[in-house]
Amino acid sequence: MWQRQVRRVAAAAAPPVARGAAEAAKVECTKEARRRNLECAICREGFDLRDPAYRLAKCPGDEPTHAFHTRCVDAWFARGSGRCPVCRAHCLVSIGTQPVEGTMSDLLEPGPLPGFPPSSATRVITYVFPDGVQGPEHPNPGLPYTGTTRTAYLPSPEADRHFRLLQLAFRRRLVFRVGQSITTGRDNCVIWAGIHHKTNRHAGEFGYPDGNYLKMLLVELQNNGVVDDDLPADPPLS
Repeated sequence: MWQRQVRRVAAAAAPPVARGAAEAAKVECTKEARRRNLECAICREGFDLRDPAYRLAKCPGDEPTHAFHTRCVDAWFARGSGRCPVCRAHCLVSIGTQPVEGTMSDLLEPGPLPGFPPSSATRVITYVFPDGVQGPEHPNPGLPYTGTTRTAYLPSPEADRHFRLLQLAFRRRLVFRVGQSITTGRDNCVIWAGIHHKTNRHAGEFGYPDGNYLKMLLVELQNNGVVDDDLPADPPLS
């Protein structure tokens, strides 16, 4: 039985990063770390008792080689980056500007995409966005935008992991944005936000076979902070 499941995006808490996350991302450095980090990696000034050194919890290693004043790293996060300014580790959950009024649905169909074994199935993903009005996070607040319907294809089970990550990216409003269409030149449209999809089943730039696509898709998701570690904690779309 092949069934379609509709998943409606949940509104993000607050773009561009989740509220309260900045405080949770910081950990005061130990004395050993303070001895190694004699200055803030952002402002290049030293630390003292009134302005202690902080590290970011998700930077690699128990005692990272870089530390920050809390005011400096707070200002960095306030500019919209969820990454460490030194090692680029994802420290905060990034929330995009994708319109909230959208749905993501999927349908498993029998038969493989080109390049996959006969036992593989095809997952058909459909995104639907109605026309709407731009919010404060969009390029032209108050102006209307044109919606879109897009269809993409993934092999199953080979890309089931990728699909779950795409669901998470959609929930975080990272798959689409409002902007100017490269294809038509029209402005104020719902367009792809940079996570590439295969929109054709067969040969061509946007189709299969493509031996590098699934690896590239994982890299693009990771570059947006969408990683496997977040999947168990993130609730399913409903």
